[in-house]
Amino acid sequence: MKNKDIKIIFVDIDWTILDHKNHRFDIKSIKALKRAQQRGVKVFICTARPFHSVSQTGLFNLIKPDGCVYANGAMVTIDNKVIYKNIIPLDVLYGVAETTLKYNLTMECTLEDGRILIAPKDEYVDACFSVFYEEMPEVGDYHDKEVVSILLFAPKHLEQQMKEEMPKGVEWARFHDSGVDVYYKKHTKADGVKVVLDHYGYLKENSMSFGDDYGDIPMFESTGISVCMNNGKDKAKEYSSFTTKNVWESGVKYALKLYKII
Repeated sequence: MKNKDIKIIFVDIDWTILDHKNHRFDIKSIKALKRAQQRGVKVFICTARPFHSVSQTGLFNLIKPDGCVYANGAMVTIDNKVIYKNIIPLDVLYGVAETTLKYNLTMECTLEDGRILIAPKDEYVDACFSVFYEEMPEVGDYHDKEVVSILLFAPKHLEQQMKEEMPKGVEWARFHDSGVDVYYKKHTKADGVKVVLDHYGYLKENSMSFGDDYGDIPMFESTGISVCMNNGKDKAKEYSSFTTKNVWESGVKYALKLYKII
């Protein structure tokens, strides 16, 4: 594979271009991604965050991506238009909500254009939101809504018991002591990558990706060149083509120059 074959870049946000150590975006790497766009390479954000969460970070004020893969592949946009949504069936949504409320907890439902809590916030919501720099969503009615992802705010000691009471087909992915991504027929970033590549008619070899965590491994496996941040998880590094510098050392920019993308 030659570097000139790269037509599209998928880039994670947290700990990849958003430096949580210093509480800032890696502006040098974002400028490098914009230079790649100027050279005709498409840039897609590929994140576990839903649209509303990404928007609140201010990232779209810094770069206008060609599209985004949101909520670990549950929703894909191209040129600001939704082209794919993995909608959770209502019976599954209601079952997850029933179990959540039974334990006096709450959860966040991600819609196409926003997020809602199904019950007022508690200590677990506060703990999770204190880490990820987001505005707290309001409590809203989740009934008959097209929900693409669920974020359950629950402590670890209740995890196994609640899992047993969830609807069949529901899977969990804990990312925080108080936060669990809840899936139905689990989807990954690879699903979103495939939607995008198929849309443009690109091959795997035409793509490059940047990430740092376990959730990025499926994306790494679905792209021709995969780059893990040095500050990333060791397991993620094992699945990548190359380990670049830390996010606070502008690792994305370093790799783009190394691979002669810019």
